Amino acid sequence: IVWKRKDMDNIIIEKVINNNIISAYEKSGAEVIVMGRGIGFKKKQGEVVPADQISKIFRIKSRTLAEQFKELLANMPLERVRISDEIISHEKDHLKLKLNQSIYVTLTDHINFAIIRNRKNMDIPLPYSYELEYEYPKLTKIAAWFVKKINERMHTTLEKGEITSITMHFLNALEGERIKENIRDESDYIASIIKNITSIIENF
Repeated sequence: IVWKRKDMDNIIIEKVINNNIISAYEKSGAEVIVMGRGIGFKKKQGEVVPADQISKIFRIKSRTLAEQFKELLANMPLERVRISDEIISHEKDHLKLKLNQSIYVTLTDHINFAIIRNRKNMDIPLPYSYELEYEYPKLTKIAAWFVKKINERMHTTLEKGEITSITMHFLNALEGERIKENIRDESDYIASIIKNITSIIENF
């Protein structure tokens, strides 16, 4: 999924997902998911989307992924979608990462349920990985900053383990590249990842 804040004219509604999310088509015929506060309110199929109501356009490459994303967004508050997108966009722009499109589904889903569990006092303790922090200090630092922002904006109390979880989401989404930070021997790298996975499974 990629998005650009341009070419917002002549976007036709295909389906209203909720008041803030619609499925639509561009004039080229390409399917897009469009986000904007109140953009789907009292709208019907075939109507043109007002450009001034659009805050983000997700352009779809994989139809399967697009359907998963639409299903995920259907019952999700707009602010949770926005904060997840902010994290992804910041990581891509700041660290120049090439990420698999699945990150939009996996990370948005993870953040949504982390917030739900926290508000219901059903938190699952996640271990914080100092090994991962050593391997990827920049990525971990940014993840820590966003956990803090999530807590401030969503009035939650997500704990330190979420930093490692968000970091791992980005590592899993990297497309054939490694962030050149404190990279050690390959066997050490694999061993640390196995240790992290084992710890998460044991805690779960």
